[in-house]
Amino acid sequence: MEHLEMDQSYVYEIAGHFIEIVWKLPDGQNWQLPGFAPFLSEKLSEKMSKTDKECEATNSAENKLFTINIVPLKEAAEDAAQKNKERILSTFDMETGVCELRKLDNSYKFLIFTTDGKLSIKLEMETGRHVMNCLCALYEKPTNHIKVPDPNHLRFALWMAVGFAGIPELTAAIHSSVIIHENQAVLFLGESGTGKSTHTRLWLENVSGTRLLNDDSPLLRLHKREDLKARDCNSPRQDELEQDLKLDKEHNQDQEHDHNHDDDHENTLYIYGSPWSGKGKVYRNENYPVAAIVRLQQAPFNRATRLNVVQGFAALYPSFPPAYLKDENLHEMICTIISGILKTIPVYRLECLPKPSAVQLIYRNVFGNNKSGLEKMKKNYKNSHQKNVLFLPNENVLPLIEEQIAAGKSVKLRVRGNSMFPRLMDGRDMVALHHVDPLQIKVGDVIFFRWGKGFLMHRVIEIVEGQAGARPVKFVTRGDALRSTEVVPIEDVIALAELPAHSPRTLRMRRVRGWLQRVRGLLRRVWGWVMRLLRR
Repeated sequence: MEHLEMDQSYVYEIAGHFIEIVWKLPDGQNWQLPGFAPFLSEKLSEKMSKTDKECEATNSAENKLFTINIVPLKEAAEDAAQKNKERILSTFDMETGVCELRKLDNSYKFLIFTTDGKLSIKLEMETGRHVMNCLCALYEKPTNHIKVPDPNHLRFALWMAVGFAGIPELTAAIHSSVIIHENQAVLFLGESGTGKSTHTRLWLENVSGTRLLNDDSPLLRLHKREDLKARDCNSPRQDELEQDLKLDKEHNQDQEHDHNHDDDHENTLYIYGSPWSGKGKVYRNENYPVAAIVRLQQAPFNRATRLNVVQGFAALYPSFPPAYLKDENLHEMICTIISGILKTIPVYRLECLPKPSAVQLIYRNVFGNNKSGLEKMKKNYKNSHQKNVLFLPNENVLPLIEEQIAAGKSVKLRVRGNSMFPRLMDGRDMVALHHVDPLQIKVGDVIFFRWGKGFLMHRVIEIVEGQAGARPVKFVTRGDALRSTEVVPIEDVIALAELPAHSPRTLRMRRVRGWLQRVRGLLRRVWGWVMRLLRR
């Protein structure tokens, strides 16, 4: 196999920092690193125009967080003496392996082992050094025979690298689900199973204009106010920056502080989308000022409590990277970030039921008595209960549906559209979505799948198999009431749809009603033509 004559280098802009990834593999990067495409940037030398050289001088060195070299992992035995000197800071499991963080003086190693104990990733980092090496075991892809690292292991190693370099720069990942409302962010914290996804879904369904930024690992960055303009001095979004500063100032003035600190904060807290998301796969290259952070707790009632400094620290601390909390230097910097957060924005504890009333309560605490927002929320809540209609903004709610399905849970939703008429009618029928192995799908099944920015639910009419009768690679689908078809890759299938059972009489009546509606529509058009002719 031929080797590339030169390295392949890509620059990504993540949390306002430029990160250069240099691929020194035999096949370069002839594959897409999942989640990173929206963050791809031009190289610093190409990014700045000739009129921005002054901006470049201040930004290029400051904003380039680090360079990481992706190189093959040689199968040489590890130096036993060196290993014995290293101190193990943390050992923990991930879904497809075991992780270990080691330290010797100012040098760190992050190792990922496969489930059978083989070394997959070795990330070498050093305090104060802006170049890292990520050594990867390579596996041949059966589709095109190129050698690549394990993508899940490499993505997690890059997450650790961003944390190591970012924490001293007041940038850190935080385990949370983030919604955007009125160009401000609200973060929801909590252990797995406490209802972050459910509460986020309630915001998306009941609060107009709400969007999902990230559902697992966004990046917090504590900006010095004087650095914000320098950050965007070459950006056309200066007016948006000034608006963000204005909103942040007004928000801080409106909040009643329980802590003893100055009203004019020296820092501004921003939250950034990241290439690391949960099962919803939400990768947005956007950033917003943070309005509040809310730690969720299940309860048989709704109660929101503004936390003091000690309580707020206890609420935030567990959501930062656990491995780095065990290193004295990084632990100190994380505490500095938490201290800056507590001086900048309010932190709440929300004991709540999984109901829209909990959203109304925390909405009032965070955004005040915004009449337009509350009225829209009440209207959506009233409509959803009176008509029993589930409002689903496709782009926002789809990740939550996927997360529930991937967790083995079933999801019920009310049908929108008549593409499956007469089996399914708009606003009338409910369907249940269940997790399914795509290899078990048969012709005639109705599947729920991604389509564009939203989703569709149509019947499988053909299965396209790979070469030599291999496993299915695509499904051809069509709505029962349509003539057009869709070709759906197997990876876009989300769930198997269980349709409600209807008697033959019901289906006949629906067909008759549908026929009468079409005749009525045709007669209306004919009558319109006749009236236009008579007026001439």
